[in-house]
Amino acid sequence: MFKSQYKNYLFILLFAFAVPAICNAQKNPKEAVNINALIDSLTIVLNNHYVFPDKAKSITAYLSSQLKGNVYANNIQNPQQLAEQLQKDISKIHLDPHMHINYDPGFRVQQYLAPSEDEIKQTKKYWKENNYAYTKVEILPGNIGYITFNVFVDDVEMAKPTISSALRFLSNTSAII
Repeated sequence: MFKSQYKNYLFILLFAFAVPAICNAQKNPKEAVNINALIDSLTIVLNNHYVFPDKAKSITAYLSSQLKGNVYANNIQNPQQLAEQLQKDISKIHLDPHMHINYDPGFRVQQYLAPSEDEIKQTKKYWKENNYAYTKVEILPGNIGYITFNVFVDDVEMAKPTISSALRFLSNTSAII
């Protein structure tokens, strides 16, 4: 009887360790990154939207040369390592503390919801009531013009008269802050 119980316990123990091992073998491997499409996408975005066009061209040329040299081939199965390598390569050409390459498998592109007519009216009313964020215009000693505004408003057309008035007031100063 002892041998029978021993066999049952041994079977249960083996089963407890074997099942998880079998299940792990069924995991889907990470899908390889299409590095050509990724570099093409980065090239388009940087060349069309980056604030420093000359740096964008330098960065994309370097990334393309790295791609041709198969530098990224070892990382196509590991998106996190690929993102880190791309960040290092971009930083070699231009160190921009505002540009980051991250891998986030949970990221979802947010849908843009256009504001309603009522929201647009409320926003225009708010900006007008707050003088389009222009709070102070003065001439400091030494003929220095001083403008205080807190944000850039998105309704530039409506703000133009306020901006023009402020700049016209300071038009004869030696400098503007």
